[in-house]
Amino acid sequence: MFRFISSLLLSLFLIAGLNAQIVIKELGNYKISASDLSYLDNSSMREKTLLNGAWKVYDAEDSENKVTVNIPSVFIGERNLVFEKTISIDKNLSAESNYFLHFLGISYSADIYLNDILIHKHPGGEFAFNVVLPRDVLSSKTKSVIKVVVDGNYNSDRTIPSKQAFLYPVQSKGIFRDVYLSRAGLSFIASHNEKVTFSNGYQRANLNLQLAVNNGNYKKDSLGIRSSNFRVRVKLTAPFRDSASISSESGIDVQPGKEQQVNIPLDLTRPMLWTPITPYSYILTIQLYSGEKLIDEVSKNFSLYELKAAQDGLYLNGSQFKLNGVTLIPTNDDKGSMMNYTGMLSDLKMIKELGFNAVRFEKNIPHPYYIHLCEQLGLIPFVELPLISLPEGLLSNNRYTEYVNNYITLFMRSYQNSSVIGGFGLGSGYLGKSQIHSSFLSSAAAIMKKHTNSLLYASFADTGFDEIAGIDLYGIESFNQSFDKALNSYNSITSKIGKGRVIFSQAGYVIDLTTEGNSSLQSPEMQAKFFEELIDHSETNQTAGFFLSTMFDYRASYNSVISGYRGDNLIVSGIIGEDRTANRPAYKVIDSKLHNKEKVTISLGFRSDDSPMVFIIFGFVLAVIVGLLINSGKKFREDATRALLRPYNFFSDIRDLRIISGIQTTILGVLTAGLKALILSSIFYYLRFSPELEKVLLSFGSYKLIGFISYITWNPVSGLFILTGLLFLSYIALTVMIKIFAFFVTNKVSWTNAYFSVLWSTIPYLLLLPLGIVLYRLLSLDSFNLYLYLFLLVFLAVGLNRLIMGVHVIYDVARGKVYLYSALVLALIITGVLLWFQSAHSSLDYILQAVKEIRTGA
Repeated sequence: MFRFISSLLLSLFLIAGLNAQIVIKELGNYKISASDLSYLDNSSMREKTLLNGAWKVYDAEDSENKVTVNIPSVFIGERNLVFEKTISIDKNLSAESNYFLHFLGISYSADIYLNDILIHKHPGGEFAFNVVLPRDVLSSKTKSVIKVVVDGNYNSDRTIPSKQAFLYPVQSKGIFRDVYLSRAGLSFIASHNEKVTFSNGYQRANLNLQLAVNNGNYKKDSLGIRSSNFRVRVKLTAPFRDSASISSESGIDVQPGKEQQVNIPLDLTRPMLWTPITPYSYILTIQLYSGEKLIDEVSKNFSLYELKAAQDGLYLNGSQFKLNGVTLIPTNDDKGSMMNYTGMLSDLKMIKELGFNAVRFEKNIPHPYYIHLCEQLGLIPFVELPLISLPEGLLSNNRYTEYVNNYITLFMRSYQNSSVIGGFGLGSGYLGKSQIHSSFLSSAAAIMKKHTNSLLYASFADTGFDEIAGIDLYGIESFNQSFDKALNSYNSITSKIGKGRVIFSQAGYVIDLTTEGNSSLQSPEMQAKFFEELIDHSETNQTAGFFLSTMFDYRASYNSVISGYRGDNLIVSGIIGEDRTANRPAYKVIDSKLHNKEKVTISLGFRSDDSPMVFIIFGFVLAVIVGLLINSGKKFREDATRALLRPYNFFSDIRDLRIISGIQTTILGVLTAGLKALILSSIFYYLRFSPELEKVLLSFGSYKLIGFISYITWNPVSGLFILTGLLFLSYIALTVMIKIFAFFVTNKVSWTNAYFSVLWSTIPYLLLLPLGIVLYRLLSLDSFNLYLYLFLLVFLAVGLNRLIMGVHVIYDVARGKVYLYSALVLALIITGVLLWFQSAHSSLDYILQAVKEIRTGA
């Protein structure tokens, strides 16, 4: 709990905001053609026009200064940007066609205009979507202007993910994926969704295709009749069986201006089932006819398989199956998840070649091309909502839950045409003991089930819960933990829910590349040992499987404390580094285990002392200066003794302006500030791998704060001097405050009175100097840390009591009044600051969530 209290108090006065200058980054040498988008719904009847390339970009509040930028691109900054492109469409074609504007990824939200008319508001989310361009707006001009106003900023209670998302990858603000235009006829296939059931021991597949046909043709034929009769034909082709196919068709009546749904069954005997070893894919073609004329067509790859969770295990196509998976967080240096197609293919090939059979796209919404590649390579993709450690207070807000429900619907629609996705996730960091979290998961799962038959899963930060309606798989989060602790969590859940419904959804380590062997729990060798033990357990026990975290290092949205301060926001948790060089012990161990190769020996060695020498040197320098100060004269020794043993009398001397050296007083203040800095630095360095500290800091919604703490934690030399300066400045701030409140008392209080009272009230802290020198070593023992924290809190209270006593004496006011008003002022300041942060960043909700996770030991 001291971790939480110390982080909270320090955070309150270190936060500062700064709007970054807008910087735009492009994807160099990125060239594709419309034919490269054939992995999406393909059609011989729909023309695609790629809109990548040059767009005009400008600040939403400054339309005069425009620059040309190539799309896809990302921008860094807090302002809203406008992306503008002029397109040419034949008037005759626009009158005879429907045009759709497709975005494969925008972050975060966007208002889309056509010829200055708002036609769509994208509420947020990086998933693909499309917009129908109104024919009446298009037909009025030969050239039309598309304008996209992008708001790329995350916040605390109106975006998914929130700004406080733990270790969330760097955001790709802007139009960071492909944009294209497609043209269909006046009557077209508006949507299609396929659900498959199996019978006769998977010897028969029963497809139910749910189609929607839109009739936008108001024209009359030669007899003056508007066409409303259509025929839909569905064909399933097996390219791996000499293009053998089966088909079915159905008539449908759709009145002009209406949209009508139709269900078409399709039965297949002895289907070739998709598996990671044999990734067979059919080609599903849907055709729309008006009379004998083909007027629309869509086709796509279609995989037949079923992944089910049972009490005793996972089953793939009726056979028991284990997930040997890894999490993938795609980032391309500081460009976020904006990657070219070659890079995506290369990453997934490395995953497949290492022996994995599944990929969990953690903390990101994957590019549709990733899903296509998984289908081709034989990897089961798990796609999830970027919901991370949602506070209960936020889920009690009806406006927020309505937003989430709408987001889920749009998210599921964006992936509903993919048949290979093995599971959809509801996010991570849930507390199973929370009734609010359980209720939310049940209602969210019900929405998802309307769109898919795939497994639904969620990841949990605790273990003491029962089955939740709608959840098929339960994920255990093991982060920076020993395998023994992770195994205890696993056994706790499986005893109630069953081994077949529990997976290690996030099993990983943030590692320190400067350490090796057993010298640190965060060394690459310890990461490898953790993965080895986890894979061994999965192989020798009846488990559903695991997802190791993560495949590659990645860039985060902020400078993480637990991953070390580097200035590039790199999270070093990968089996392979950001440069894709496969030389870490974890890679060699996993390769050996998943391919049944010769055992890899992990060199652990012995645990060494990782205490920074700067703490000892700094402490001894303080001790030497204290010794010199004490021996500088008899007067100072007498003053120090009176201040320590008879504080009331000493503060009376200050009030009465007795002779006290200002230079020595200032040196005393610097010494106590340095000692406090030494204690804080030791605690921060001890907690440098603590997710608890980072989650508390994240609660305030300030990446500047976390970056500052990360810097002073991982650079203790600079940190000691910075903290010393800040703490001494806090003495000056207290002096000013005492002087201001002196206007409300009758006794005259000078600046000297206030300054001396503040600095001499800190003299008891010098007694902590021996403890400060060895504090980090004592904390590293992990034997009596609670008592150390309590002891430091007692000294904090003693120092505060001394300060209030000094104010009482120099004000010459009754002690009770001073204590009362001091408590009121302190309470008002803390309450005011917390309420502001709650209003601006929902900080109290996130702090409470962090505390609950700390209590569970997450």
